[in-house]
Amino acid sequence: MKLIDLLVQELPKHGGWPLDKKHHAFISQDSDGEVWAFPSKPNLNIMKEEWNISHGDGCYVGLLTTIADDFTTSTVTREQYEAELAAEQQPVLDDDGLPPVGCECEAKYRDAANAEWFFFRCVGVDCGVAFGWAGKEAVTLGKGSYEFRPIRSEADRKREIGVIALATACGDVVPFKYGDRYQGGELVGAAWYELYDKIAAGEVAGIRIE
Repeated sequence: MKLIDLLVQELPKHGGWPLDKKHHAFISQDSDGEVWAFPSKPNLNIMKEEWNISHGDGCYVGLLTTIADDFTTSTVTREQYEAELAAEQQPVLDDDGLPPVGCECEAKYRDAANAEWFFFRCVGVDCGVAFGWAGKEAVTLGKGSYEFRPIRSEADRKREIGVIALATACGDVVPFKYGDRYQGGELVGAAWYELYDKIAAGEVAGIRIE
């Protein structure tokens, strides 16, 4: 299991991402299972198989009995964690592409180019129509006219802006929407997601994401 998958599975049981502002930027795991958070990108001490930083201290997060397959090479940023956590918590849509009863998600009208996503709480589903609330307004959303997605974290919204901005800066890239996938399930423009994550992780010299 990769470190990012292990954190998504286990961190919520330990209170989620550490809130100490000095130590919220990166998380890594040592060979003994200890998970540490750091204010800057850490480096692996190969002899001790422990992660550390040149200046300052890390923050102990907890001990995980499972050791990540990539613990010697992987560090995870809060943005990566929250984006993956949001994807993991995505509600399972039914065969008609409608959310389950009780689900709080976002919905958007399909047939308008300038349509925006809005909050939707589903209270019932019948005959291809989702019944519920958009704020204080009762609405009925048909499967042919609306699409649905999970409520995304601030980190994921920030990632969307960054990925699309990177792709748009390269004029010969075919336009795509954040989250678009090919028929086989692979992300459209996957390289831009990878580049953004590398920049967010501090792996691209001279570029920072504020």
